[in-house]
Amino acid sequence: MPRETKGKTKEKKEVEVVELKEKKNKKTGLSDFARGIIIGTGATILVSAVVILLILGGTDRNRDKSKTGSIVETFEKYFNADEYALVVIAQESCQFCAMYRPLVEALAEDLGIKFLYVDIQAEGLSQLESNKLFGMIQEQGSVPVSAVVRNGEVIRKWGGFAEGEAILEHLIASGMVASGTKYNVETNIDKINYAKFRELLAGPTMSVVIIETIPCPPCTEARLFLNGIGKTNNIKINQLHVQRMTEEDIEHFVGSFESIGMDPEETYLPLVMLVRNGRVVAYHGGYSKSEQGPITTMLKENNIIK
Repeated sequence: MPRETKGKTKEKKEVEVVELKEKKNKKTGLSDFARGIIIGTGATILVSAVVILLILGGTDRNRDKSKTGSIVETFEKYFNADEYALVVIAQESCQFCAMYRPLVEALAEDLGIKFLYVDIQAEGLSQLESNKLFGMIQEQGSVPVSAVVRNGEVIRKWGGFAEGEAILEHLIASGMVASGTKYNVETNIDKINYAKFRELLAGPTMSVVIIETIPCPPCTEARLFLNGIGKTNNIKINQLHVQRMTEEDIEHFVGSFESIGMDPEETYLPLVMLVRNGRVVAYHGGYSKSEQGPITTMLKENNIIK
């Protein structure tokens, strides 16, 4: 894999660190490509909403099947009901929406709240219908956008991608969820930095690590899948996010591939690894539902789970 050379300018050094491949995934629509990780000194990566104009689209697998009429009518019923509801407007071609969906769905299920996810693109809404939904929650057309609604009013609204803990904070602030409610969706996920990863790598105990990036819908899905395994088997899953790594961290990691037992051509994201005694004992790159089996097998063969 490409490495930095001393001849590169400082500007290029800040933005061109290493290429990491993201595995082609037909189920998520991701193409095979080399991703350049951009990390500036002291930079903060902000995930903003994807602004869309004149959008057509939407699917809603959480649609209340007992309701009749269009998804627009269902949305109106949720919006005007005399009880809190969390509504999300998104579109399937938006990768941040694809990352957001499994998190907000898992949280809504865990909390048992009234919830409606509207994918305007897959639903096939007209421009007029899309604009009507956005107008009801006083939004110009950015996705994903979430709102807590009740009695025809927007109680609280936020745009863009958010992790599960942040979503819960919005729900608490809106009054939809009681203060002090704990985030129970990813209880077996430990967020680590590269220093902690090296500590786990060198240690005598087998550790499970998942390496992720943004935007990467399969990364979110893989993390939730592993969290479920962790809950069932009482093990911790260590999450190392590329955006939490420095330029030097990434360069060191890539430079150590061969010495720790990894093939650079198989470093697809998300990357699930089993590490111990300075070596990567086993790893699996990429994720789709069809790959749950190989990942589970890898964990069983190395006595992580039974």
